[in-house]
Amino acid sequence: MNTFVAILWKSSNHPPVSHDQFLPYLLQVPDVSDSWRSPSGHVELHTFSWWPHVILPKSYLFKGDRAAVAFEGFPDTGLDLASATAADFEHNLLEAGRTDVTRIKGEFSLVSAEDDALTAYLNPNGSHAIYYVEQPGYTAFSNRLPL
Repeated sequence: MNTFVAILWKSSNHPPVSHDQFLPYLLQVPDVSDSWRSPSGHVELHTFSWWPHVILPKSYLFKGDRAAVAFEGFPDTGLDLASATAADFEHNLLEAGRTDVTRIKGEFSLVSAEDDALTAYLNPNGSHAIYYVEQPGYTAFSNRLPL
């Protein structure tokens, strides 16, 4: 299980947000917390995970040089899971998030970030919600946290 928060800042002249500031809003302390900030400083992703050891990649946040993706649920990029490795899954999800999120199937919600852009996507059946708020300095998305 994973909770994510994605922030798209309208300018880059602000300090990074510490993931610790979100902890009081979680129902229990996560097993793993992780974050990513784009090189430009315009995008931040924060994840709070419970039981990450039960999923193939052991993480809900995949980071590339200039892109990252965070997810909840079971996104399917078409890999043969019988022979796929965690690295295969990570590569395919990062690539699909960067190029065409509509090719991802399954029950999930995800946010895909590049240096100055953020895409929020949920499966067509909408079983995994994404909430958002727009403020003067930023727009934020989360699958569970109150914004």
